[in-house]
Amino acid sequence: MKSLVTITTILILGLGISGQVNLIPENANFSTDARVQFTKDPIPKPYSIGTTNGVPYLFFFESGRGEIEGLKGNGVDLNIDSRDGKNWEIRCNRPTADKQRNCGVVKGELTAIKFVLRDGTPLYWVTTNITSERGSDLTIISIDTGPHYLVSEIKGQLNGVLIEEMKNGRKVTVRSSGKTKGNDLARTYDLHGFKEAWALCEWMIEQIDL
Repeated sequence: MKSLVTITTILILGLGISGQVNLIPENANFSTDARVQFTKDPIPKPYSIGTTNGVPYLFFFESGRGEIEGLKGNGVDLNIDSRDGKNWEIRCNRPTADKQRNCGVVKGELTAIKFVLRDGTPLYWVTTNITSERGSDLTIISIDTGPHYLVSEIKGQLNGVLIEEMKNGRKVTVRSSGKTKGNDLARTYDLHGFKEAWALCEWMIEQIDL
C-alpha cells in the first residue's frame, strides 16, 4: 500500500490533470518559505505558496498560472481572477514551436509580458484591453504623477522603461478617450506587489523546460 501511495504521489507531482508534464518543476522554489500544497480536487493539483518581501503569492506547477497580492492585506487564494483589479495574476505559456517562452502579469485591463526568444533575447510588452472594450480613439497609461504614455506609441525599449516605472510606482492609471462624448473611462490600479509579481514572472519564465 505504501508503494502505491508513493507512485500515486509521484504521478500527481510529475503530471498535471491533462497528463502534461508540469510547466514549472515541482522542486523549484521561488522563496525560502515556499511550500507545496495540494488542491482538494478529485485529482489534487500541486501548487507552491509563500511570500516574497512580505507579499503573499501562489502558483500552479502544471499551468504556470498564479496570483500575487495586489492590495496590501488582501492575501491570495486559489480562485485566481485579476478582473476585479485587486490582485496580480501570473500567466505563463508552454514554449511555441520556435521555443519562444513568455509569462505575463495582469491586473484588470493592464498587462505586462516578457518574451524570451529562442536565442535568449528578452522582449517586453505593456498593453491594455480597455481599447477593445470601449472602442476608444486614444488610450493613455500614466504612473503616479509621472509622464503619460500613449498605448499606440509604447514600442521597443519603452516597454521596459514603463515596467521599471511600474515597479517603483504607487498607482497606475489606464485612461480611454471614447469615440463619443461622455464615453471616457479611467481605471486606477494599486501597484502594491507589482515589483514582486514581475520578479516571480521573470523567475518562472526561466524555469520553463524547453
